[in-house]
Amino acid sequence: MSNIRSLVMFDLDGTLVDSASEVLQCINIMRSKRSLENIEKSELLPLMGYGAGRLLENSFNNLNESIESLVAEFRALYLKTTTPKSSLFENVESTLEQLSNKSCYLAIVTNKPKNLCDKVLKELEIEHYFDYVIASNGQFANKPSADAIDYLVDHFCADPNLSYMVGDTTLDQQAALRGNVNFVFFSPGYDDGVKLSENDVLLSSMSDFNKIIDIK
Repeated sequence: MSNIRSLVMFDLDGTLVDSASEVLQCINIMRSKRSLENIEKSELLPLMGYGAGRLLENSFNNLNESIESLVAEFRALYLKTTTPKSSLFENVESTLEQLSNKSCYLAIVTNKPKNLCDKVLKELEIEHYFDYVIASNGQFANKPSADAIDYLVDHFCADPNLSYMVGDTTLDQQAALRGNVNFVFFSPGYDDGVKLSENDVLLSSMSDFNKIIDIK
């Protein structure tokens, strides 16, 4: 039996968790404070993978306020907002359990700030599945850079051919390409126009992960 272990790296928002409702709640609190009408979730989804700056720039584009101050206010609100377990995409926890039992290395690679990432993982009660969590804290360049992927492949002495970046946006796809690992596109997420190449894998449900890696 082979002792070679696959490395599976997951994006967080739009891949493991549908966090759009919590993000929308925070933004609409901020808009209400400024006597602005609420916005709809559909307006946020195309920008969900690009960080708070892009989201807030789009949501408050006519205000004479710095993006930095808006981001700070948003993150303070988000820190106080609970992410319910119901926000997990269907079959995420069972898939993580199966992959863990298969002795895969599991990691998070997200552009979300580290304190917010840790908070969400703890609230969702899935933090124990991951061998490594890389979030935005200045140690690695954010996706689409492959810095985090390169580090994890080296850290776990993983075979790039048996390494997978699972995500829902072109940022994840570009990072996987630059890191020379397999890209697995989670289509129920916040697709910003991903176009699959012949080397990419489509994942329409987490329950289909056994078609990629034998986890039966």
